Amino acid sequence: MSGEESRELQKALGKMELGFKLARKILLVLLIVFIITWLILLVLSVIDTVSSGLMHANVSGTVYLFLSGVLAIGAIVYAYRILSDIIVGESPFTNRLVKHLRVTGIFFLLFAIAESLLSVGFYFASEVPIFNIYMSGNQATDSFIIHINVSALIIAFIFFAFSAIFKYGVLLQEHSDETL
Repeated sequence: MSGEESRELQKALGKMELGFKLARKILLVLLIVFIITWLILLVLSVIDTVSSGLMHANVSGTVYLFLSGVLAIGAIVYAYRILSDIIVGESPFTNRLVKHLRVTGIFFLLFAIAESLLSVGFYFASEVPIFNIYMSGNQATDSFIIHINVSALIIAFIFFAFSAIFKYGVLLQEHSDETL
């Protein structure tokens, strides 16, 4: 590689690093805002559930809100870790990055499973009238309806696919290093 090509490559990598650093900062701000909002909604939902006499629909809604929040926070934290690993500047083909990609996929898969299990005979809806906070949906239903979050499943499988691709990259890099 000539000196000019090397400088252009370093310049492009520098721009990518700046982009990843910005994305990581934005993700951190979104995580903080999400956690604060989620905790407020969770407290209000628990208050509403307790004040309504622990009706099945309200309990399911609170459980759904809790589980979806925990899994979303986990996915965001691992996405943050992925960006942090990339920013370090080493090869992206590391077992650590493969693990982070796989765990993020697991969070999305667990979210889809939890949503499906909690949707049997119930479609999530949370309402806190005092504060005018509403989340749409139908409360308890008499029919046997299972909600499947296809987008969460697709995202999970995309993360699993990237994990497999990066694992293959790790093996190729190890093979290349052994050859040298």
